[in-house]
Amino acid sequence: MKALVRFIIFGAVLFPVFSIAISCSEEADCSMTTRAMMQCYLYTLDPDTKVVSNDTLDSLTVTAFGTDSVIINNQKKVHDLSLPLRYTTDSTVLVFHYSKTLTDTLVIHQTNTPYFLSMDCGYQMKQAIQMSDTVATVLILFALQIKKPEFMEQKILNYSISLAFCLLLSLPLQAQNSDISAPPANTPPKKEKKEAKEEVHYPLYNGISVSVDLWGPGSKLFGSDFFSSEVAVDVNLKNRFFPIVELGYGNTDTWSDKGIHYKTGAPYFRIGMDYNALYNKKHGHMILVGLRYAATSFKYDVEALGINDPEYGGSLGNPNLIDGIWGNSLPFNYKGMKGSMQWAEFCVGIRAHVWKDLYMGWALRFKFRMSSSVAEHGDPWYVPGYGKYNGNTTGVTYTITYKLPF
Repeated sequence: MKALVRFIIFGAVLFPVFSIAISCSEEADCSMTTRAMMQCYLYTLDPDTKVVSNDTLDSLTVTAFGTDSVIINNQKKVHDLSLPLRYTTDSTVLVFHYSKTLTDTLVIHQTNTPYFLSMDCGYQMKQAIQMSDTVATVLILFALQIKKPEFMEQKILNYSISLAFCLLLSLPLQAQNSDISAPPANTPPKKEKKEAKEEVHYPLYNGISVSVDLWGPGSKLFGSDFFSSEVAVDVNLKNRFFPIVELGYGNTDTWSDKGIHYKTGAPYFRIGMDYNALYNKKHGHMILVGLRYAATSFKYDVEALGINDPEYGGSLGNPNLIDGIWGNSLPFNYKGMKGSMQWAEFCVGIRAHVWKDLYMGWALRFKFRMSSSVAEHGDPWYVPGYGKYNGNTTGVTYTITYKLPF
């Protein structure tokens, strides 16, 4: 019984610590929001032999046609260069200045696809070059910037700090328990009483329980951007195995500080099995470990509205799709985009017997994305039942459970 009390105390301490770790470790990785660049290499084509060889310019200046924007300013010994493509039209005109009098004009045709990344990172323009006969002899490579590893290092650091914090919190509990259990120095040792065996055998069918999650409504009440509600039904088999079905509904209707609006709402379901590590005890408390298969299908809206100034006039377009070289901005407003996801969950938690047929408990859910489909113009930011779309994630449920009287 003392071990059970220690377990419940440690679980009560561990639960908020893990909640803090989950909230602190979710940081936005916005390294992909930088502008995609067209990577170019310079070659010379011999008109007689048709041999292509590397070429290097002594100096080069590149400007955006029709503007005063200088993209490359008198760069020396140029063999390769990175050039931007225009956002608001399907063609880009660049002027190459070799000297004060010698210039060339390069026209590039491309497709532009606005793509939503997240509420924190905004949008990115996906661009693809359309090769034509006029540029068939020019080798152009188009590359996106690679993600920086600092974000993953920061996430690992957050988990390490949280784990160390958990261990520090557990040390006082262990010290306190050891002091209590140690007999006084001058007191003769008492005869140990043989503890009565708590083992009990349960029938194959041991009832059906219905659970309601309180974490989703509670987190929304305290200011979360997401709302979820779910119920679960499980069958008790010999107090050891618990086949379970969970049905829920998740939604969000959120504006970011950047003026981005994201809205979605859809049902989701999970099916799986829990295993009770305390299956042969009669006190009714449970340590549950389980697996889930989960899925959802949903629609999501993403829009960024222009900001009008009623006092001085004028407007500000989408701040994430402003073309700083050619000017102007591109609006983003896509509704009814379709998405779906399947994922697996590893669950661990406790369920404490409170009174008669009433139980309460919590569980940590480690979620691993298996497959997903998204719309052409962006990934979803929030997936009902899963959480934030970007990568694997962790969730929490805090449930009240009632065992049906049959």
